[in-house]
Amino acid sequence: MKKFIFAIAMGCLLVAGTTNSVQSSDPILSTYHVTNIQDESMMKIAEQFEVVRKLSNGYEVLVPIDQAQNFLALAPAAKLIEMDYSAPLRKLTMRSQIFSLTNLLRQYQLHDQIIEKLQTLASNRPELVQFVEYGKSADGRTLFAVKISDNVEADEDEPELMITAATHGDEIITTEVALGLIDKLMAGYGSDQRLTNMINSHELYFIPVVNADGFVARARYDKGVDPNRSYPSPENPNAKSTASIAALINFFNSRNFVGTLDFHAYGELTMYPWAFTYDSVPQKDKEIFNDLTKKMSAANGYTFGPISKVIYVAKGSSADYYYWAKNTISVAIEMGSSKAPYPNEIESYIKEQTESTWVFIENF
Repeated sequence: MKKFIFAIAMGCLLVAGTTNSVQSSDPILSTYHVTNIQDESMMKIAEQFEVVRKLSNGYEVLVPIDQAQNFLALAPAAKLIEMDYSAPLRKLTMRSQIFSLTNLLRQYQLHDQIIEKLQTLASNRPELVQFVEYGKSADGRTLFAVKISDNVEADEDEPELMITAATHGDEIITTEVALGLIDKLMAGYGSDQRLTNMINSHELYFIPVVNADGFVARARYDKGVDPNRSYPSPENPNAKSTASIAALINFFNSRNFVGTLDFHAYGELTMYPWAFTYDSVPQKDKEIFNDLTKKMSAANGYTFGPISKVIYVAKGSSADYYYWAKNTISVAIEMGSSKAPYPNEIESYIKEQTESTWVFIENF
């Protein structure tokens, strides 16, 4: 009987795959471990490749497979960790879909399902929730936010905050966390005084999927470009952003956001500018950032500090842009230990970010 159910699930999955599959334009990405390298050489690596995280004795770096020779010329002693960085995600996606069809495990939600869910929420709770379309992806997909406020149709004189997820399309746990936080706010309004106060005294904008094309394809980048290295920055104010980031920048500049929280995975880090340089932000702002991220990290045990110091120099990131453009208090989270944990771990990831996020919101 189990074999029969599994066969049916596989058949359904194959049919779904033929009708809904999306070809990724991302290159195959390999991961390397870089150790014992001079800072000058490491800076050259960071200029060309994505430094994913700091390790105890070096760095983990993402390298397009067709650029491996160029990378190894800069770091000849680097050790290959994984030839295809996204292979585990593809396997997880298949297993998740199979188990979901047999009702054994929760499935990660798909882009169209998320839109439908949030539009339904806005329809059912129109006094609190508004579905906002703010642009289109390169492939024409809807880019959207949900606004949550006690007077959602009005622009009240309250702090506006933006919480984003899935800038990297393969970091699918971040979307589930954002959706889980929305669910908690809705469930608590009117019955939980703390959550009710958050909604009554703020205008909250959640963007569960920044990079729609990458998210649908389960691909990290946006048409082969790292979206979180495509923001304008103080040293490159005319940077060409990807379609998803250009639309988000326009949306950001159309509002008066005083705080932004950008969810990424993974690394257990709570971070703030600068990312593009080792230099510190002005002392007054540094104290604000440090105090906030320290409080946030007290809730989940994360390491906190400037992006360039807790990971490495990264040019063209969201946190730097928001702070540079409007002096917004911009925080980036690298959550957990996986960009796509098994679906039965989703709830624990949501729980891990809940208090930290509430601390962020209540700061304003």
